[in-house]
Amino acid sequence: MKRRATRGQNGQQSARPRRDKSEPRMHPITFCTHCREAIPAQALACFRCGTKQPGAEKAMQVVFCERCGQDYPARAMACYHCGHQNPRHPYLRGQIAS
Repeated sequence: MKRRATRGQNGQQSARPRRDKSEPRMHPITFCTHCREAIPAQALACFRCGTKQPGAEKAMQVVFCERCGQDYPARAMACYHCGHQNPRHPYLRGQIAS
C-alpha cells in the first residue's frame, strides 16, 4: 500500500494511507436469525429466506427533487444536492403541531 505525505494544520507532514482500487472494501455483516445466512448488518430482511431482522434500520422515506431529480429524505427542509426547498415539509405547509 502506498502512503502519500500531506501537510496537516500545523504545517508538518503526515502519512495518510491511500486506498488501492484493487483492495476489497470491508462491510459489517451479521447472520440471519432464522437460517444463519451471512447478510449486511443493516439488512431489513434475509436475502435467502426473507425473515425480517430485529435491530435493522427502519426504511427512510425519500422524495425526489423537482429541480435536480436526486432523492433526499422526506423530512429534510431542502434538497441536499441543489438546495431547492421541499414543498412537502410540514414547516413550509403550515402544519406545525402546537
